[in-house]
Amino acid sequence: DDVVARLARAGNADLRGEPGAPVVILSNVYDQTVQPRFGTRYADLAAAAGRADAVTTLPAQGDGHCNFDLDAVAAAFAALRARAEDRDCTSEAKVKKL
Repeated sequence: DDVVARLARAGNADLRGEPGAPVVILSNVYDQTVQPRFGTRYADLAAAAGRADAVTTLPAQGDGHCNFDLDAVAAAFAALRARAEDRDCTSEAKVKKL
């Protein structure tokens, strides 16, 4: 079963770089699970799709898979909230319910 195709069909993840809402990417410096090139891949896809304005990539930090400290998580949520408020993505018409 192709997990990527299944997620795309279900509408749970946009994997083409065409997000319907703001996206914030936070990566680790050294991640044993996710290769470094994936830290920028979605932002590159969004730029190619004309949606670069919807994606914020924060500086990588910390070692390990999803090993973020509380300050990094707080910064990511603050960036997401700021982007959502800036783009008015909080209205029902623009937020896709999962």
